[in-house]
Amino acid sequence: MLGPLSVHTYCENRPIVGVLTFVAAFIFTLFIRKRSDTFWKRILSGLGVAMCLLTTGVNIWFIWYATRLCRHMLDSVKP
Repeated sequence: MLGPLSVHTYCENRPIVGVLTFVAAFIFTLFIRKRSDTFWKRILSGLGVAMCLLTTGVNIWFIWYATRLCRHMLDSVKP
């Protein structure tokens, strides 16, 4: 997740965060498809799955929040 800098940066970073969300979802599918055989590898794979889910959730929240901020940024501008 990218750190908060300004509303303008939020608006510019939405596509980047969207790409990172798809990357995390792809890595998640790799973790799910390849089942580990040993106990410790299963634990590390489970942690990887949890991190991918957390990353995807936070990135989706960021896109939603940044979109809301960008829309309200233009409320004070009159046509």
